[in-house]
Amino acid sequence: MGKSVGNYVTIETSILENGQRGNLDEIAKTVSKYLMKIMNLSDEDSVLVVGVGNRSVLADSLGVRAVDKVCVTRHVVDEINGDLGTNLRPVSAIVPGVMGVTGLNTAEIIKNITDEVKPALVIVVDALAASKSHRICTAIQISDTGITPSVGLLGKHKKQTINAEYLGMPVISIGVPTVINAANIVADVLGLLLQQHDGFTPLDADGDTAFDDALIENIRHYTDELFSVLLRLRKLMLPFVIRLI
Repeated sequence: MGKSVGNYVTIETSILENGQRGNLDEIAKTVSKYLMKIMNLSDEDSVLVVGVGNRSVLADSLGVRAVDKVCVTRHVVDEINGDLGTNLRPVSAIVPGVMGVTGLNTAEIIKNITDEVKPALVIVVDALAASKSHRICTAIQISDTGITPSVGLLGKHKKQTINAEYLGMPVISIGVPTVINAANIVADVLGLLLQQHDGFTPLDADGDTAFDDALIENIRHYTDELFSVLLRLRKLMLPFVIRLI
């Protein structure tokens, strides 16, 4: 399949898509169950939670907002366990930001932090790029093979995968598809048109419209060209708009 060897879990649900907040506890318990299966930790082992993404961009803010909900304990765990006799786990959290905001490589920031903190496990939460429109906000993906930020939209060029090999410790990634490339949207529309007018469309194993990689790449090329033209028009029109205002 062209993927690294490891554990992959996909939890499919319509609850996120339909905004049924009353059923979120059910999803949380399911995610927790599979995390416990993948994690190999003792009660004393520390965990670092990393929220990847940009808080200013809603579709890319999943990791940042997830970290906001994490109960960090690393700075107080010794006092609490000593006073109360509990066995609280040391948990820390970090939001490294994105290169467009910080000017720093996300993977390098995480690497420097883990070298200093030395957690037993790193959990990385990030928004994913969907391959099909109907997959947006309908799945939670968990893996212990790491994650490559922005690879879904920008490709693998000069992108460092955040995994056990790079950090020197186990890494578990959690993601939800929240964004999609324009080329994939065009491919979905073409599939629907073919199905409606021709009555037949080649389907893949999941029942989705099957287009080969060459066609998808051609669609991506033309959509990129279209966006480039629109950007050039925007630059040309901006001075006239400012004068009118």
